[in-house]
Amino acid sequence: MSEESQERIKKLFQSYRDSLPERMHELDELWGQLILSWNAEAAAEFDRVCHGLAGSALTFDCAEVGAIARQIEKLFKSQLQNSGPVPQAMIGEVRSMLSELSESISKLSV
Repeated sequence: MSEESQERIKKLFQSYRDSLPERMHELDELWGQLILSWNAEAAAEFDRVCHGLAGSALTFDCAEVGAIARQIEKLFKSQLQNSGPVPQAMIGEVRSMLSELSESISKLSV
């Protein structure tokens, strides 16, 4: 592989990592909305962002980020079937996982 190609790939990986804090912020915002008032559109977006992170993180050598996002996605799937408020037990569990995800993302920028 040429040096130019390697540099482009390196920049692509860095660009992905640089985008992670914004994705984390988006998840936090959506989760906050869902806790206050269930909204099917926000729920679908939260699921989409989790799914996207879970799928893309491994490609960009961020396996821990992907694994945590996948855990959140799996837990949240059950709530997508409901139209009522998010159960208290799930609120704490997702908050904990979001915190873990945020810490994992922070480690990547060190």
